[in-house]
Amino acid sequence: MRRLTEDFRAAYLVEDSMGAQLDAVSRDFDNRLTSQRWLRETPAKRVCFEELYGDLLKSAGLSICDVGGGLSALTRVLSRSHSYHLVDPLVHDSDELIAMYIESDLSMRLSRTGWTDLPWRETYDVVVANDLFPNVDQRLDSFLATALPVSKVVRLSLTFYESERVYHVKRVGADETMWILAWDGDRTRGVLERHQDRIIEPDWTVFDPGAPSLFPNGRQVVTLEMKGDLYHDG
Repeated sequence: MRRLTEDFRAAYLVEDSMGAQLDAVSRDFDNRLTSQRWLRETPAKRVCFEELYGDLLKSAGLSICDVGGGLSALTRVLSRSHSYHLVDPLVHDSDELIAMYIESDLSMRLSRTGWTDLPWRETYDVVVANDLFPNVDQRLDSFLATALPVSKVVRLSLTFYESERVYHVKRVGADETMWILAWDGDRTRGVLERHQDRIIEPDWTVFDPGAPSLFPNGRQVVTLEMKGDLYHDG
């Protein structure tokens, strides 16, 4: 478990491996992709990407399910090196741009759906969920109950806030507005503690208050890896 801190970011930016790889493999239209723009514009996102995908970009032959991972030039690297399945409705990019991307990467398997619509009959070496839980999708516990049984490892970046943050939202398909309280560190930790025997190198101090945020909206990010049912020590 690691928390993204200023020291962590500073050490990463000495080489900025994800930025360099984006420069090396990007095609012109890739820079129009929302996920790629976020990576370009936000060093902290590149730090997180290195944590979750860095070794996968240097290896080959694994089965990977990437939940909510978006599209970037680095997605193409992953899909050409592994049996790669992206599960993401891709709401931030146009159908035209997505079609252009797929044409450039015929090896990628894409399910434009939410993770709950996936049958989860396959098994994976690695399941990744980057910047999805628990505030874009608050069903963290349900996701772990779904993904851990069919994987060797599950990798997550989890977002929480140290001060109260509330979203005023409107329900889809209903004339109702709601106020959703974003998760704090205690609530996030509480879910993880129910699976603490699964966490590789746990460090609960990552949820201690006080570290400055690397993001303008004040969010905190923790990355971790968990043992799935198919995990074998050694």
